[in-house]
Formats: sequence, C-alpha cells, structure tokens
Amino acid sequence: MVPIRLITDDVSRRITYFYSKPFYTSFGLMFNLCFGAPLIVFFGSMGGWIIFVPLLLAWAGIFYLILSVKSKKIKKAKEVYEFGYETTIYFQGIDYNYSVQVNGAPQPVILLRINSETIRVKTFNQRVIRAFDVPVQKAYMMDKYPDIILPENLFSMNMANPSTKLRSIDR
Repeated sequence: MVPIRLITDDVSRRITYFYSKPFYTSFGLMFNLCFGAPLIVFFGSMGGWIIFVPLLLAWAGIFYLILSVKSKKIKKAKEVYEFGYETTIYFQGIDYNYSVQVNGAPQPVILLRINSETIRVKTFNQRVIRAFDVPVQKAYMMDKYPDIILPENLFSMNMANPSTKLRSIDR
C-alpha cells in the first residue's frame, strides 16, 4: 500500500521555494527577455504584420516552454511528496567539481548514500546544500521520478524572506 501524505499550503510553498530559482538566474528566461523581445519588435517593425505575428508566436512558445519546465518539476516533486515512499538518506560530505566554476568558486557536489548507492547532487544553490547537510534524515522518493529526492529537512528549514537583503562582510 502506498502511503499518502496530504499537501498543505506550507508544504506546497516549501517545495516551490526549494525548486524555484531567482528570476535573474534563469539564463534562458533572461536571454529571451533581453534579446528575444527587442529582436521581435525590430524585425516586426521592419517587416510588418507578416513577419511580426509569426515571430511573436514563436517567442511566446519559447517563453512558455522555459516557464513550463520549472512548473513540471514542481508538480513532480509534489507527487513524490504525496505518493512516494520514505527512505533514509545519509549525508557523506561535500566534494567539489573544479571543472565548473562560478566567480572562481568550484561547484559543490553533495554526496549522499541511499540504500547502499552513492548519489552525487551537483548544485550551486545554497538551499539545496542546506536541505541535504543533515547527517541522517528521511527523504521521499519515487521510482517513477528517480531524479527527485525530497529531504525531510526541507520541511523544517527557515525560508528566507525575498524582501530581506543579505549583507556579507569578508575579513
């Protein structure tokens, strides 16, 4: 029998928070807005309605595809929470991928042990690192979506208020 957990508003907000990226870090979305919209306006003004309408429809389709990828992943994660099985995951540590760097910092790789299998989670997202950095915790998984692991720590983390500005001081 498959256990069913009900999705409350708080759980829904936390899953969305976990999988959402800040608006400005989505490369495809920003590229589309910065270059796609001006190009459509430019070529549309040069070619008239015959050029403008197909370009606008193509741009809207690309824009929809970029936005739908995130919403599909969030829907899958909610399904994993509701119908997935519960397992124990063990945090083994953080390794670094030096072949991928942002601002000179290597990409963190989270090492997890699940049912005698080592899983590597590559991310720059601090929310993901904080969610998995508990030594032993339960997680929700589903065989249908092997790339989605919902750690239990996700549901007890403090969520940052988007209007709060963070200030760091390097000494």
